[in-house]
Amino acid sequence: MRKNVWLLPLILFTMIFCSSCNKKNAQTSKTTPSDSIRVYGVKSGYFQTNLPQSKTNVETWFDNYGALQYVEIREMNDKYVSMKLVRGNDEYYYSTYNNEGVKKTVEYVDYRTWENPSQEEMVQLGIVKHPVEFVNGKVCKVYSINAGLPAKMYIWNGFIMKNETQDGEVLTEIVDFREVAVPINRFDIPSHINFTEKTLDEPQQ
Repeated sequence: MRKNVWLLPLILFTMIFCSSCNKKNAQTSKTTPSDSIRVYGVKSGYFQTNLPQSKTNVETWFDNYGALQYVEIREMNDKYVSMKLVRGNDEYYYSTYNNEGVKKTVEYVDYRTWENPSQEEMVQLGIVKHPVEFVNGKVCKVYSINAGLPAKMYIWNGFIMKNETQDGEVLTEIVDFREVAVPINRFDIPSHINFTEKTLDEPQQ
């Protein structure tokens, strides 16, 4: 299974704010996730993210405030499509390349906590808060981060509307966002994929 490099900004930001994130114990469930899980501040919708550097387009459908997510990743000039399905604490990775996939049980993170880092974190990680800015019509909280890989994040309701380098080069940007109802079957686990379960410390292939 091909690597999903589009996850880098998300992984980076999760690591930076891990001490402030609202985590729950990992659990396996084949049913609809609990309504108590809230990843985003919007109940359901669709958004499209562009990654200019890798010429990648990411489409995400979500419901239950992000407890349910279906993601399609398309790279330019690549005939295969990578998919990610999120159902609460369970994440499924697969693609159109073959019928093999990976399932992981992860710790739930409330991405909205990214918008309010503590004073201690801001000092420790060199986080600087900037005036709010509009990205695709959304009023975003803006932070620059100097620890690790320097970046500037534009955040609205837990969504990274834009992620750029300190020099202003755009890494990711949500170019289309719609608050719409999503059919529940969009989040069905594909029956034709053979999923292999992996632990959290095993590398994603």
